[in-house]
Amino acid sequence: MGDDTSKQTGGASPLTTQVLDELSLPLEELVRRGARQLIQRAIEVEVEALLGQYETVTLLDGRWCATATFPSARC
Repeated sequence: MGDDTSKQTGGASPLTTQVLDELSLPLEELVRRGARQLIQRAIEVEVEALLGQYETVTLLDGRWCATATFPSARC
């Protein structure tokens, strides 16, 4: 039955493939990946919060103030 399930679903999904790939990794690498993901998400949340604080602040010429600090930020 286990061999037939991939045929029934049309092959393994990308998520299933990712999970199977991660199962073959050493524990240390899994921990590193998890830590990297947590740190990345924490930084994203912090930047969003920082930009949110200056959402309504503009420079004298009308530009959004954070664009001077973050050139890739929205205008």
